[in-house]
Amino acid sequence: MTHLTTSALDPFIACCVGRRNDYALQLPDGRYRRLWTDLTYETLFYHLEGSQTLGTYVINELNQCRFAVFDSDALTGLFDLATVQMNLMTNGIPSYLEQSRRGAHLWVFFSEPIEPVFVRAWLLPFCSAGVEFYPKQEAASWEHPGSLIRLPLGIHLRSGERYPFVTLVNDQPFPLFSSVADALGWFSNFHHLHALPRQQPHRVLHLFYILLQQRPSLRRAPLCRPTKQKRSLLVCP
Repeated sequence: MTHLTTSALDPFIACCVGRRNDYALQLPDGRYRRLWTDLTYETLFYHLEGSQTLGTYVINELNQCRFAVFDSDALTGLFDLATVQMNLMTNGIPSYLEQSRRGAHLWVFFSEPIEPVFVRAWLLPFCSAGVEFYPKQEAASWEHPGSLIRLPLGIHLRSGERYPFVTLVNDQPFPLFSSVADALGWFSNFHHLHALPRQQPHRVLHLFYILLQQRPSLRRAPLCRPTKQKRSLLVCP
């Protein structure tokens, strides 16, 4: 793999990494094992080169989210999530399709962290039948870190494949990049140009603060189902 600097990873980290003082390692059968330790640049390099595959907890150590993910494991998952993507875009919310071993993921990135209760109140209504939404929880803790999602750009250990972000062209997935290095460049440009407008999360928080005061039942909205010394990535003091 092309030599990468830590600064090249920072936009990717800002977009796709949730909790930074803990993460999980994918096992050969596709399950994940929690490691109970800080995520480091070194560990991320291993993920990107394909020697190990990481999962990130969607809710970070400050009980906030930098992203949300719609997930479909159905055979039609890519197209199902493309429909969700169109619905989001109609409402002024950009989102990004990532292929997966079964179906696809649809990522919504935030320019500023948002508490998970507001993320769910805002985006869960877009979740269609057969699609799961992360975060599943309205809060997390060290003991119960909440939802985990496969970190993009790594190799899925069950399939041996690396899955890109894509766009559909004539109902065929077209990758947005051709290599890991290209992908990191894409995240760098994306991080500066294509995230949600900076003021939008504040409007969302204000709207749902009022909404939650009026309708406390929203805090119990149902999930959509189918049915010791390494450089830490911690940014909080």
